[in-house]
Amino acid sequence: MKKFYIYYFNDINRYVTIVDEDSYIISIEFDKINYDFNYEESEAISALKKELDKYFAGELKEFKTKYKLKNLTEFQMKVLKEVEKVKYGEYISYNDIANAIESPKSDRAVGNAVGRNPLPIIVPCHRIIRKDKKLGGYTGGTDIKIKLVEIEDMKF
Repeated sequence: MKKFYIYYFNDINRYVTIVDEDSYIISIEFDKINYDFNYEESEAISALKKELDKYFAGELKEFKTKYKLKNLTEFQMKVLKEVEKVKYGEYISYNDIANAIESPKSDRAVGNAVGRNPLPIIVPCHRIIRKDKKLGGYTGGTDIKIKLVEIEDMKF
């Protein structure tokens, strides 16, 4: 059974909807509020909320809350598995991921797959940048990506 909860995070100036299914976080969405849902905080949602608070304060570098990547194509899953490997404060390019998954001419497709990430921040798509070292887009908006890059003190 899915459980939904909304928090407002001052650090990124956004509402964040967190979705739990069977004690696994399956979705994090920015500024998507649906009043038709019955919101209920679960243990997993509460744990992630605490971790996000610590992350935004610069006190957490690795998330421990259990999550599942769902409803993705095989290609999207390959891409996001590479994104998961990028450590706190580090970054790689869309091109680096394309090469890692042995699809060297697929930068644009990699960018689209990264944009479909259902678990931003936990699966750190904000650590993926363009080959020319410019930020590129971000599902929640480039202002959030800039804030996350600042929290992790990334230099490029």
